[in-house]
Amino acid sequence: METTEAPRVEELFRRLTRRTGLPLFRWALATGLQALEPSNAALASCRKPTDLLQHVLQARSAGLYLMLDLHRVFDDPVVLSQLQEIAAR
Repeated sequence: METTEAPRVEELFRRLTRRTGLPLFRWALATGLQALEPSNAALASCRKPTDLLQHVLQARSAGLYLMLDLHRVFDDPVVLSQLQEIAAR
């Protein structure tokens, strides 16, 4: 989803993570991957979009991932392939 209201979307994701008990992660091109809830969750160093998506593919447990800038790299065939693999799971 593209939006100009990122803080509002982030709050919606925070509510969802409280309801589901799943950890919440936030990724942006400028900051990389950050754990939001719980804030002490272990993280891999994922600054590049392909590293982030590889992290999601290899994750052993479910989580919610808020990917703020991913739409900027939809022209990358590797990114599209990784997204297809994630969607197939």
